[in-house]
Amino acid sequence: MPIDVSGDTDGVLLEAVAQGDVQCFERLYARFERRMYQYALNFVRDASSAEEIVLDSMLAVWNGAVGYRRSAQASTWVLGIVRHKALDAVRRQQRHKAQVALDLAAEVADASRGPYDSANDATVGDVMQRAMRLLSEEHREILFLTFTRICRTRKSARSCLFRKIQQRPACTTPK
Repeated sequence: MPIDVSGDTDGVLLEAVAQGDVQCFERLYARFERRMYQYALNFVRDASSAEEIVLDSMLAVWNGAVGYRRSAQASTWVLGIVRHKALDAVRRQQRHKAQVALDLAAEVADASRGPYDSANDATVGDVMQRAMRLLSEEHREILFLTFTRICRTRKSARSCLFRKIQQRPACTTPK
C-alpha cells in the first residue's frame, strides 16, 4: 500500500523509505545530510571521517527504516544512528593511535609553545576547538544540541542527552 507523502514530513518520508521508495530516501538524505555531517564532525573532528559516517548512517537508515517507530521524531532516530556510528569511529581511532616507544621519545620534537607564540597566532576558531577538546563528550554534545537548535535551551539539551544516556525515549524539540 503506497504511503501518501504529500505532507512530506520526515516521519512520513521514513515510512516510505521503509517500503523501498528511493525518491523519498533522496529527499530524506537532502534534508539530513548537512546536520548529520556537522553532528559526526563534532565527534570525529575529521572531514573525511564525518563524510564516511554520513554515508554509513544513511545506508543504515535505508536498511533499518522498517524499524522506525513514530514514538520518536525522525530526526532523533536518524541522528541517533549517526551518534552510534560516530562513537564507533572514535573508538576505532583511539585503538589505532600511534604510541612512541620510550627509547625514541628523545627524538620527538618538543611541541610546547610559549605564551607569546600561542597568543600571537591563535584565532578564535583555534581557541574554540581547543576549548571543546577539553570538554567531556557529553558536554560537547550538549553544546552541539543547543547551538544547532535541535533542543532550544541548554536545559533541554542537557535533559535530551541524559535521556539518551539512560536509554529513555529521546527528547522532542519544544514547540
